[in-house]
Amino acid sequence: MLLKIIALTLLSFGVFYPLFFWVLRDYTVKGGFYRVNLGLVCVVGSFGAGALWRLETGPATRGAALVWIFVLLAATAAYWHREKPNEWLLLAVVLLGLLALTRAIADLGSSGWDSLWAGTLGGLVLAGSVFATVLGHWYLNVWGMPMRYLMRAAYALWILVALRLAASTYQFATAKALYDGDPIPLTQLLMHADGVFLGIAVLFGALLPCVLLFFVKKTLDVRSNTSATGLLYVILCSIIIGELAYRFCNLQLNVVL
Repeated sequence: MLLKIIALTLLSFGVFYPLFFWVLRDYTVKGGFYRVNLGLVCVVGSFGAGALWRLETGPATRGAALVWIFVLLAATAAYWHREKPNEWLLLAVVLLGLLALTRAIADLGSSGWDSLWAGTLGGLVLAGSVFATVLGHWYLNVWGMPMRYLMRAAYALWILVALRLAASTYQFATAKALYDGDPIPLTQLLMHADGVFLGIAVLFGALLPCVLLFFVKKTLDVRSNTSATGLLYVILCSIIIGELAYRFCNLQLNVVL
């Protein structure tokens, strides 16, 4: 179970992370920013794809993941010594990775649009959080960068977290889960031992980050990027905890939040 959670978390992160280069589509960050981020995606994505070979996934899923990693590595190598990668090329790589992720979710989790939606949103939230944190850290080392790009990254993450909070709230209001063979409301499942993970998922994966991003926005309004970056680190830790709990609920409890 733990390997499944880790594999899907790493794979979804690697697939969606390049999307956030669009935040910087009209600006070029100096200091090796793109090499660091592309290298991070390649390493994390490779671990996620490699884990699929240790799990009960079909040849088509493994093949799709292998092709995605190969294309990602090739794109990274092509732009390694250039100032900036092409966002459209990276978008094509993301779509290819989404195919592999879709098959992996169907093989390891539960099939259906709800699981795919939740897995996609979770990957976007995690990737957006890491990207915003890395970008905020870059502001501390490279002087003169316009503040609006960190604000863009924070707003993008805020929108994603708000969507996840809204989706989780809707599921709590309408969905039921099987417990000891009987369907019970998710609010009732919270009272049981396994249901604690539902509360952890929503609290750390959606509610707390949503509140903290409000303070990130306020600190950026007064151009205090150091404080904003510190908050982004806290948000990242919270989202990692929440994302693992979300994956556990989906794979172990068959609950999609």
